[in-house]
Amino acid sequence: MDASRTLRMATNLLPLDTLISATAPTLKLKKTHSKNPRTIKLMKTFKLKQGYKIQEIAEEKVLFPVDMANVDFTNMLVLNTTSTFLIQMLLEKAYSKEELATALADQFDVDHSTAESDIEELINTLQNLHILDTDIQEA
Repeated sequence: MDASRTLRMATNLLPLDTLISATAPTLKLKKTHSKNPRTIKLMKTFKLKQGYKIQEIAEEKVLFPVDMANVDFTNMLVLNTTSTFLIQMLLEKAYSKEELATALADQFDVDHSTAESDIEELINTLQNLHILDTDIQEA
């Protein structure tokens, strides 16, 4: 099957009078005969994968898997006060970067740009360890 046929088949799945344009983080659905396009705002959310807990060891907070059978002790995540606060949030439910940054800025009285930078660093670390679930939700 050639690419043009595949594209034609995929296009036929959509109503012909609907124009879809996707731009992160907003998806716009617009009926060509409608004067009021509907805009759906999307946000990426993050939640820690199930099976992890914060444990205190030698006066340090450490993120541990609940199942200790396959623990890699060379790759432990020792948490400071702010990362402990954020990890506790991410253990409970999914949050956007903006929600995490606002909570961090409010809790520790730091400016929003510093909070955003810290959030970005933590999310990258958790993603590199493959212990963070991401989802796209309507804002």
